[in-house]
Amino acid sequence: MATGKLKRGFTLIELLVVIAILAILISLLLPAVQKVREAANRIKCQNNMKQLGLAANQFLAQRNYLPPGGWSAKGSQNHATRTGMSATQASYATHSYAVFLLAFLEQENLVAKYDYGVSWNAGNNRNVSGTRLAVFLCPSVPQGEGRIVQKSGFPNGISPTDYSSDYGYTGGIVGNPKITSPGSCGIMAPNKCYKANEIEDGLSNTLLLSEDAGRPMRWDNRTLTSATGNSTGSGWADYDNGYITGNDNPAGCHTNCTNNNEVYSFHGSGAIHVMADGSVRMIRASLPITIFFGLISASGGETASPD
Repeated sequence: MATGKLKRGFTLIELLVVIAILAILISLLLPAVQKVREAANRIKCQNNMKQLGLAANQFLAQRNYLPPGGWSAKGSQNHATRTGMSATQASYATHSYAVFLLAFLEQENLVAKYDYGVSWNAGNNRNVSGTRLAVFLCPSVPQGEGRIVQKSGFPNGISPTDYSSDYGYTGGIVGNPKITSPGSCGIMAPNKCYKANEIEDGLSNTLLLSEDAGRPMRWDNRTLTSATGNSTGSGWADYDNGYITGNDNPAGCHTNCTNNNEVYSFHGSGAIHVMADGSVRMIRASLPITIFFGLISASGGETASPD
């Protein structure tokens, strides 16, 4: 009776070689996969900001004014009327810019629940402000889109935003005689609603919203320095989520140094911004800070360009 030959299996050395080759291939593929993933996240982030820019311009088309960067009871009745709030509502409540965009972001259900007569952190607004809205969240943030700001009195916590208004800068280095109040020279300063023709520098050359990503965690120079470092101003409904760029040095950093009320992103060497005309730009961190300041101001007469 004929007998077949025994099949020879892998030796241990051969198996180890195969495993080593697979490990090398995986190590080569992993960076490519990460690059593809970040490219997809960056596109989603840009689309988020595009939606916010379009919503602001829909507000402009409906009311003839851009929304304010936030509202407090200190605002004038003239500007309150521009937001659509009544005199009573405007006298007692504080809100972020995002609250005024909800109706243009297909969030009519939240508009119906939100009470403009009380502040964002009072009454039923506490529940509304805990609603996670993906349009305010950058998917490139390492902690993901499930971040929550834990705060006493908020049953669902506060849902953060990675996009806020950079509405001014610390004065002292630009020397522009037209800008008398650099700390509130942007078009999204609190309690102000601009007409398009009041933006003398042009809508395409003026910042509307900028990234301040990663909150409520505190990030400094790509390093996580605190897991709960920015509980104030982190929420999308929070009046305090806007900020000013705070450097006094011409060689100072305006982007990606800290997310503690400064421009910050996880997209490499720059950050994503949406301009007043709704266009989305990646502005590099290496842009001279004086030019960056020119992009913030609405009527400084600068010929600044983000490119």
